[in-house]
Amino acid sequence: DSDEQNSKANPPPELCPEDAVACRDVELQVLPEHGAGLDLTADSHGYLVDSVEGKPSQQLVPGDVILEIDSVALWGDLGEDVLGEAFGSRFAAGARLRVAERAAIQGRPLWQPLGLGAISSRCEILLEALREDLSIM
Repeated sequence: DSDEQNSKANPPPELCPEDAVACRDVELQVLPEHGAGLDLTADSHGYLVDSVEGKPSQQLVPGDVILEIDSVALWGDLGEDVLGEAFGSRFAAGARLRVAERAAIQGRPLWQPLGLGAISSRCEILLEALREDLSIM
């Protein structure tokens, strides 16, 4: 009962977009002879980018964390096997990655704007079908 009273007396701070770290969306580049050119380590926020090779050119830098791939969440305590399966399920040239700088997200909320613009170019047919469905509603 005292825990309940403490939580009412000290409510958690209200968060707003200004308090959150902005995420960015980038398109994964994959070349048949080079792969993605990324060295990644499993992290509680997703995959930590350890290094980026020169080919193919990526919009990622060491210290970035890949939080999502084509809207599939990679954060949380997934374990390496589940994380690898989730990432691998969408790994392909053109996949949309949601990333943030790891140092910036430690202990802070993430600002993830919603919208249709984040859908990968590989999903144009699905995006058009979704737009049609939304116009019917």
